[in-house]
Amino acid sequence: FVVFVSGICFLAPRHCTQQACANYFRTMTLYSLILPTYNERENLPLIVYMINKAFTDINERYELVIVEDSSPDNTLEVAEQLQKLYEGNIKILTRPPKSGLGSAYID
Repeated sequence: FVVFVSGICFLAPRHCTQQACANYFRTMTLYSLILPTYNERENLPLIVYMINKAFTDINERYELVIVEDSSPDNTLEVAEQLQKLYEGNIKILTRPPKSGLGSAYID
């Protein structure tokens, strides 16, 4: 995906420099992370904190999709609390019990 070639910007040729194009597309980038969980009630807050800190430190946008396999330790409850705390960055996908790690990335 190229927007700036040989001094020509294909976004807004008269007003755009290579740096402006790079800045524009950096602000549009959204990284999506998939985090399958099963019995992660105790670990989830730390993992989410570390992910948020990493993306905040580099000033990048992200969304975290927590794929919860109906954990008996109430991981879903913790995920919902974190979703409120990290407004807009966390999405939760709930699935039947122990549906498997591989399908967590596909669903």
